[in-house]
Amino acid sequence: MKYFFIHISTSLITILLLYISPAFSQQIPFRTTTSPSEFEQQYDDLRYGREEWNFLQRSYPYNKIPYQKRVQASRKLEQMRQAGGAAGPGWTSIGPANIGGRVNSIAIDPSDKNIVYMGAADGGVWKSTDAGGTWVPLTDDLPSLSMGAIAIDPGNPRIIYMGTGEYNFIHQYGCKPSRSDQYPGEGVFRSTDGGLTWIQAGEKFSDSIVKIEIDPISTEIIYTVSIDGLFKSIDSGNSWTNVLGGITTDLVIDKNSPLILYAAVGKPDGDADNGIYKSTDGGANWTKLGGGLPESEEISRISLTISRSDPDVLYTGIACPGMGNMDKGAVYKTTDGGLTWAITGSGPNPDCYKNVIAVDPSDPDTVYTGELFIYKSTDGGETWVNIDPTISTYVDYHAIAINQNDPQTFYTGNDRGIYKTTDGGETWINLNQGLAITQFYDIAVDPSTESIIYGGCQDNGVLKYLGTDDWIDIDYFNDGGFNAVDYKNPETVYFENQYARIKKSLDGGNTSFSISEGLDTSRTGFVTPFLIDPSAHDRLYLGTYMLHRTTNGGDEWEIISPDLTKNAGEFDSFISAIGVSKINPDLIYIGTSDGNLQVTDDGGLTWNLRTNSLPDRFVASIAVDGESSLTAYAAFSGYGTSHVFMTRDAGQNWKSIDADLPDVPVNSILVGSEEPDTLYIGTDVGVFKSTDRGRSWFSFSEGLPVVVVSDLEANPGTALIRAATMGRSVFEIDETGDVNGDGKIDFQDLFKTIKIILRFPPSPSGGELIRADVNGDGDVGFDDLAGIFNMIHEE
Repeated sequence: MKYFFIHISTSLITILLLYISPAFSQQIPFRTTTSPSEFEQQYDDLRYGREEWNFLQRSYPYNKIPYQKRVQASRKLEQMRQAGGAAGPGWTSIGPANIGGRVNSIAIDPSDKNIVYMGAADGGVWKSTDAGGTWVPLTDDLPSLSMGAIAIDPGNPRIIYMGTGEYNFIHQYGCKPSRSDQYPGEGVFRSTDGGLTWIQAGEKFSDSIVKIEIDPISTEIIYTVSIDGLFKSIDSGNSWTNVLGGITTDLVIDKNSPLILYAAVGKPDGDADNGIYKSTDGGANWTKLGGGLPESEEISRISLTISRSDPDVLYTGIACPGMGNMDKGAVYKTTDGGLTWAITGSGPNPDCYKNVIAVDPSDPDTVYTGELFIYKSTDGGETWVNIDPTISTYVDYHAIAINQNDPQTFYTGNDRGIYKTTDGGETWINLNQGLAITQFYDIAVDPSTESIIYGGCQDNGVLKYLGTDDWIDIDYFNDGGFNAVDYKNPETVYFENQYARIKKSLDGGNTSFSISEGLDTSRTGFVTPFLIDPSAHDRLYLGTYMLHRTTNGGDEWEIISPDLTKNAGEFDSFISAIGVSKINPDLIYIGTSDGNLQVTDDGGLTWNLRTNSLPDRFVASIAVDGESSLTAYAAFSGYGTSHVFMTRDAGQNWKSIDADLPDVPVNSILVGSEEPDTLYIGTDVGVFKSTDRGRSWFSFSEGLPVVVVSDLEANPGTALIRAATMGRSVFEIDETGDVNGDGKIDFQDLFKTIKIILRFPPSPSGGELIRADVNGDGDVGFDDLAGIFNMIHEE
């Protein structure tokens, strides 16, 4: 903690007592993972499960998400921020800023090779002015951080276009485009000052923008590829016209004759309209190409690239529809402007999720394609070489950007960030230093030290924080999940990979072993909740569709419930939240993905359905009051009615405590350990706080991007709170100085501190004492008063 103090004389203290009133770029090692054979057997189902898990939370029971409501919620958040008055200390990023996350788009400034823009899945647009050495976020205040495309105006590189809403998750259950683990976007945005400020470019016409292409001669002509078709603007994006229908997945322009366009239509599960289309009049008319391409029904997502040095040469990556055809995609090539096509040599297997291709601008025979790996061909596709293993393994590629003036230099974007080569792929440079775009599901804090956190991430396994924003891998295997630290033996840590692959470490994550044996995982969520009993450190609870318990740290598991969900046998029905009383360990609350809330007061012998007044929605989080086992809180995802409820009788009756909260999914609820009247919630647009048990709420998001907050955790006995986000890594806030806990530091906190010093009232709450102890010496005195006074002065 950093605090700034000024000297306050005795006279000044006297004046205050009389007049203040209550109304007053280090590189990280490349990582390895499991063997290819192990990975390929599990890969497809894991990714689809992740999409379904995220979609289900926000869509149940309507099977759709009213995305416009999130924009409305973000606007209300901003209104609440403005109404809140003076800001408090604010959230700060603690990384990881070295691990990376899913990168969907990369653009290199054509006039300055050192300027690079990068768009992340739900991490926004970032800019580098030193060729990826350092990064600055540009879009944290926009209503959508889900990025699908970036393009730079070739005539004026300070003009940048970005398309929001990514297009990678479109497979599950018939490849429906609506199923996604990230929010769709809010249309196209334009900046005229190199990304410093942004305005929306015309009306929103699609939730997911795949690519943006700019006419190289008439740069006011813009084409936007989206899941709702190909759109064209002739006025720099102020208005848009649909020029090609269907789910379009790519577009390339003949730079020498920009009226010649090639567009790809690729409905994921195959369709009669799927294929490659050519226009010779700027999109007014189109001709569907054949000549060796697969039949339309055999085509899924399509990627395209065109040779600048010989525009009759094009390559396309074609994925096959269906989850059983992940290894049957192929790359095709034409040398006559699309009249005829031939399949290239074996190697690349593009699919719906990972399918990108790029040709060397000076050599039509040198081409790169990214899918699970990245491949290179120098003989026009006859042979392919995997150039990926020196960088990392099994990461899924979504972007390739070649320096048009130096084709040996290019950037790649994948599920673990952004990388660069300057020698055509012989060697690679990790550029993720300073790039805080990791997607977290859950974090756990070490109760014995502020400097240790564990977190489960999308495609980055389990990470560990050691006090700096350079986090370390402790278990890399696809996605991580829930985490727990033994409060008696903090070196004992529990964490998981998807579908309840739970592990235990006895040395702080350095080594681990599986403790999954004995669990019934035949039906469970992609991220499976588990926790340590707060009154017995060797007792853990884990929820699939039944509740499991171990009393010996995972050596043995027993099932202590029947099916607690509504629909036995349904894939979408599983336990999604668990809460255990600290006072009465036999009192356990569980919530399910299909809206059930069940309670046992005898350690699992009998269960009672407690859904009175609760909505039929995904139960995202349960928190039990630390002073009364009968008082608990339940947080719900989805949209409509209320999201936060309180019970004072162990669930027999519930009361909505949403008050003035926006209609937005709530993902996590945290009860103040020292002040049970204080509640925090993590939502899809940030953090909110209440100091009166939910009778009123205020925005608690100063310094926090408009991002999904997936988990909130507090360090016991401190004023530190940590927020895990789905796309912008982890943030923390130190509430030291905010003595009354209202989210801002002002003279009321100074007056409250004076009362504590004088012991009036005689028994201030533990939370007030912790927050007033500015210098951290364990006592509240005049030095702390000086520190708070200085904080007010700094504000």
